[in-house]
Amino acid sequence: MIRIEGTRFGTIEVPDDTLIEFPNGLVGFPDETAFVLLERGQGRQVGYLQSVNTPKVAFPVTDGSVFPGYPIPDSRVLARSSGLADQDVVVLVIVAANVKTKALEANQLAPLIIDATTRQGAQCVLDARKFSANASLADPVAVAKARIDAIRRAQPAKAAPEDETDKPERPRSDEELPLAANL
Repeated sequence: MIRIEGTRFGTIEVPDDTLIEFPNGLVGFPDETAFVLLERGQGRQVGYLQSVNTPKVAFPVTDGSVFPGYPIPDSRVLARSSGLADQDVVVLVIVAANVKTKALEANQLAPLIIDATTRQGAQCVLDARKFSANASLADPVAVAKARIDAIRRAQPAKAAPEDETDKPERPRSDEELPLAANL
């Protein structure tokens, strides 16, 4: 059993096999490499990624699948690019309350990718032109549509081909999409 004293939840004990390791730490917390996922009750959308070594460090998280089509590239590609297996992948996003609006926001820019079998994880930083560190959790479908619209507006309009020899650029596969960083 892992015993963690002095957390915001009091003293907690969790089975050893619930440990999740992030060998490279998290953004801003490079020395925090061992965590457990705490769920606050059945049906609750937000859980907590609790540090095993520093009881005061706990991140509210939610399942990244609440956002349709997220992440891009998909979780299996992110897992492979982070050195994780890609068979049983979980994507979590860190959640925070917006001080002004009191609305919950998710950090889609830096998801947590976890191999559920080996319980190894990595935080990936995605393309800041496509993802936000404060995406609204109010209506994920509306957020996804707004993101698509924003991407379309940000892309320069393509001029009509001057002749038949102009070919459109081939689409990039998920494996060709670069990550801004792998942590």
